[in-house]
Amino acid sequence: MRKWRSRLPLILLGVIVLMVMVSHVLSLIAMSLFYQGVSSWNEKRWDPAMARFSVAVKLSTIATWLNPWNARAYLCRGITCTVDGSIDGPRNRAMSDLTTAIRLNPREPLAYANRGLHYSSRKQYDLAVADFTKSLELNPKDTWNFPDNNQPFAHLKRAEAYVKQGRPDLAEADYTAALESKPGSVYAYSARAEFYLKEGRADLAEADHNTAITRNPNDANAYASRANFYERQNRYDQAMADITTAITLDPKGQWYSYLDRGRLYEKQGNYNLAEADFTTAIKLRPDLFWCYRDRGDFYERQGKHDLAAADFAKSKERGGY
Repeated sequence: MRKWRSRLPLILLGVIVLMVMVSHVLSLIAMSLFYQGVSSWNEKRWDPAMARFSVAVKLSTIATWLNPWNARAYLCRGITCTVDGSIDGPRNRAMSDLTTAIRLNPREPLAYANRGLHYSSRKQYDLAVADFTKSLELNPKDTWNFPDNNQPFAHLKRAEAYVKQGRPDLAEADYTAALESKPGSVYAYSARAEFYLKEGRADLAEADHNTAITRNPNDANAYASRANFYERQNRYDQAMADITTAITLDPKGQWYSYLDRGRLYEKQGNYNLAEADFTTAIKLRPDLFWCYRDRGDFYERQGKHDLAAADFAKSKERGGY
């Protein structure tokens, strides 16, 4: 009995070391699954992406139980819940996890950048700007390890926060810095073009869309973004040409372009083509409420109230209205 008592501290130490090691391994696996999920998401493989995100959250949770000081575990769970707040609880949990990750590892730029997103969503723009700024101090090149989607999002998101604060000069500087960090980024060009359009500088907005396409002639998103610009300028023929090109380049991934083209067909009086595009969007993404909502709105305008009601009901089943 005395021998066991004398060995008890060593046994407890061994258990603690084992728990820390297992927590470390689980958090590494969870982070790997998160990145795999991001890759699947970018490839429009929604179900595998959500499955990986879900497992990443579960593994991260176990890792925090085994070692409450594992910063990577909190970071992984926080950023995964940021991607989709429906995973394992509300986004408040993500904010809490990211704050804990920062407390445990105050030099992790990804934690600050993601917490900044939450502050922005809460309209706490001063705090958001502070977090994005801290992220950029730690990661001045604004480069990330996200597969197939290495966007300069700290600059871009801080620019959006500056816009909300009424500081357009700082916003424009950040949009330009984002393009310097990631030359040729369709996402960054589209973001700056949207900024220019809202500032009443449509010529600069169109120039950015044109440059994005020149640099990325096979990127469907570049054409879809310019099509949206043309539609808002009432240049419907050009919008139709661009949106059809986007669909041709990525027929399975451009579900939202089918919705946009459906609305364009409706404006042109091509109601059968419009209905076909709305229906194709639903076939591609039957999990998204706004696909049903948009077709429901179309049916309502066509006086097909029973069909509209059925689509609105499916929209509500998926969290819509």
